Amino acid sequence: MKNITISVPEELLDAVTQRAREMKLSVNRFVREVLIRETGSGSKGWADNHKKIVEGIHGNPEPDWKWNRDENYEERLGKFS
Repeated sequence: MKNITISVPEELLDAVTQRAREMKLSVNRFVREVLIRETGSGSKGWADNHKKIVEGIHGNPEPDWKWNRDENYEERLGKFS
């Protein structure tokens, strides 16, 4: 494992220290876990799965589009009419 040195405002360090203490972690372990979570490097499977999910999302290209329950269920509702 490599060591790094970072500079942070004192208020941020105080907040990180407090949060780490609440979680019964050292500041070092707390920061390491945050970095792992944010980069997905602790679980390549998670990162790959997240990428697939995000790539599979299809947005509506029309900026003024609004969600409408009736339109979404139109086909189903038609079958029961």
